[in-house]
Amino acid sequence: GLAACEAAGAELNRDLGVADTHFPEAHVLKSFTYTAWLDTCDAIIDFCKLKSHGMMGMSAAAKNLFGVIPGTMKPEYHFRFPNMADFAHMLVDINDYFSEKVRLCLVDAVDAMEGNGPTGGTPKDFSVLLTSRSPFCLDLVCEALLGFEGTVPMVSCAKRRGLCPESIEDIEIIGDNAESCRTLDVVLPDTQKFNILRELPNLFGGKLAKLFEPRPEINKKTCIGCGVCARSCPQHTIEIKNKKAVID
Repeated sequence: GLAACEAAGAELNRDLGVADTHFPEAHVLKSFTYTAWLDTCDAIIDFCKLKSHGMMGMSAAAKNLFGVIPGTMKPEYHFRFPNMADFAHMLVDINDYFSEKVRLCLVDAVDAMEGNGPTGGTPKDFSVLLTSRSPFCLDLVCEALLGFEGTVPMVSCAKRRGLCPESIEDIEIIGDNAESCRTLDVVLPDTQKFNILRELPNLFGGKLAKLFEPRPEINKKTCIGCGVCARSCPQHTIEIKNKKAVID
């Protein structure tokens, strides 16, 4: 990181602080915590890779801005918004909040990802670099490139909130036409299991969802009682008792 900053003549960010804000205009994210150095920067450039995503269908410009949430806090936001639609609205809220500072969005789809992304996918050559002022318009084009039209939750939320057009036909594309870049044999993520999980909170009054909730497992042989797991658990189900971690 330091070498890259020196080569570019940029200053390395050493501010690891966080800031809290209230956003009453948000649909779901009425308050949240973000990395404090964003308050001092002049502009934000949102630069990401295009990836298929098992839960959200696609990861591109809008989802990339989830990176403003401090890394250790991200699990808490997944816990706060377990419903897929609410999680999508949360991502749109973050983008909406920082919209004045985001001056440019770049999506690297030269070597993108298909299949069970973002961690279990495989590389896919698109040979495309996309840029836009709007993360939502950019994601609308990315959705078409992957052949995912109408299926990416963040894009659908942005449409309903009037933050991007209804169709790629309503976007002026300068350069190569999106259709000429589109690859029709993209391997889709295996979303079937995620579709089932999305319905769990609504089944049997939420009781079935409880059975499938992830729970931590403690290896008592290796546990040294340092407390790191207890402090980082978003649901606070881990406690340290008698110098050992236990599930509450």
